Amino acid sequence: MTLFQETPPKRRSSYRPVNRPDGRRVRPRTSRARRSLRSRVVGAGLLAFAGLCVASALVLGVLVATGSPTVVPLMEAVSPPVDEQAAAVAEDAAAEQLVEQQNGGVAPDPIPGQPLRIQIQAVGLDADVRAMGVPESRELDPPGPYRAYWISDYGVAGPASTNTTYLAGHTYRDGSAVFNPLLDVPQSAGAVSPGESIVITTPEGDVSYTIESTELYDKTSVEQQTKLWEQVPGRLVVVTCFQYNGGTSSSQNFVVYAQLDPGQA
Repeated sequence: MTLFQETPPKRRSSYRPVNRPDGRRVRPRTSRARRSLRSRVVGAGLLAFAGLCVASALVLGVLVATGSPTVVPLMEAVSPPVDEQAAAVAEDAAAEQLVEQQNGGVAPDPIPGQPLRIQIQAVGLDADVRAMGVPESRELDPPGPYRAYWISDYGVAGPASTNTTYLAGHTYRDGSAVFNPLLDVPQSAGAVSPGESIVITTPEGDVSYTIESTELYDKTSVEQQTKLWEQVPGRLVVVTCFQYNGGTSSSQNFVVYAQLDPGQA
């Protein structure tokens, strides 16, 4: 059995001939002709847009070159990589130059017992030490990242010490800094332990200390920490910022307490 299928009606043209002013009758374009015309129009439009983009780029180049007016770039320029180590060394050098200027243009001679170098073999720390005083703001910010700083308002190092010796330095989570070896950032913990040795070099030679404990203090509570500011002959205190794993900004100080080993003249 054959199913009856209705044949769709034949489509008729919906246009009529168009009369031109010269009397000629023109048959309007077919659908194929209209599609061809649209293609030519779209192609011409794309070419015009491309030309406009090139012209705009040239205009932007001229405006940027002349400096007026300011034009926001369509694509931000990629900054060259920063040499963090070179920048840190330059920062340290600038800090030392400032100290020299404040001292009449010459580097001050070290005084007896002044710490010149710190070494903690257990964590691979070996760094030069420079001197700095406590600023009027009472906020200690070591001037350079690659050196430790002795706080000259307090005690010297070695057996002649009559007060606590304080050393301060930076740690950076995403870069190099003098006291980075003191921390185990992935574990959000300290890397040094009680019983480990610290060697301080002074103009008179090396003196050794043994770590007794480490502490974490909120930065806002440092001034209220009685133990931290006790006047203890032969005691060494090393202070830095504590860094957390995961990118959290530092809000605590990591403090290492050490005591001068006996029998050192």
